[in-house]
Amino acid sequence: MLRNLIALIAGVVLSWFLSIGGARLSWLLIVGNVDRSESKHAIIRWLLWNTFVVAPVVAVLVGAFLGAVVRRTWWWLGGIALVPLNIYDLSRDAHTPDLVMSVGCVALALGGAFVVSRFKRPQPA
Repeated sequence: MLRNLIALIAGVVLSWFLSIGGARLSWLLIVGNVDRSESKHAIIRWLLWNTFVVAPVVAVLVGAFLGAVVRRTWWWLGGIALVPLNIYDLSRDAHTPDLVMSVGCVALALGGAFVVSRFKRPQPA
């Protein structure tokens, strides 16, 4: 039980670091070297990359991490690890696309955790 709690906390921290790191990396790659005349387009590209690439990849990675660390029957903690990040996202003025993306990212995390947990050997009690 303590192992699962520690893994859940580690998954929450990992989700924050991966989200911030992924957003920063995509910012540097897309917006970092753009001149002022194209900065609006670059920021929109960065938002799209952050929404449709970084967030789903973070969800799958966190879910897979928790699926590998927790006991096999506790795979669902992979989706719970993203809830604090989603609460933060939704605390800002949330609209329907934000809600759909949040539910989608939790579903991706649950899927990643489930798949990884199924390939894991059962651990003795």
